[in-house]
Amino acid sequence: MRHWDYRVVRHPDTAEPGGYVYQIHEVFYEHGKPKGLGEHSAPVLAESLEGIATVLDMMRQSLTKGVLDATTLETFTEDVSISLGDDWTVTVPKVHDKKSAFALASLWHHGEMKQYVRIDLGKRIALDRSDPDVTPEIVQRLLDLIVYA
Repeated sequence: MRHWDYRVVRHPDTAEPGGYVYQIHEVFYEHGKPKGLGEHSAPVLAESLEGIATVLDMMRQSLTKGVLDATTLETFTEDVSISLGDDWTVTVPKVHDKKSAFALASLWHHGEMKQYVRIDLGKRIALDRSDPDVTPEIVQRLLDLIVYA
């Protein structure tokens, strides 16, 4: 079966030997394995504003998937920190074990780790401990951000 989605792809940085740059590409799959990617990074292109919103949502979802290496098309492990606003960030594992059906992220405020967040593949989250700083608005931002393929 063939399909495609957006993924973050790591490329060697030609300006800085040993460094990398990251781009979002269209990635093409055969039987669930990446087999190719678009030659250039993916543009935000649509025929309507709703279409642009859909493309941007799909691109944002690529941040929750493993980063692909451009030369091997293999996933490597790397965490990503995503801003939730108001000095809140969540650190999400780029690679999660789909067999275990959850990932463990960490929630940070003003650079201080507040708590771990269990994120189920069913798009639910569970906070490990109660913290008065973690408002329902922050929890909703997390829910809006965590989307699995």
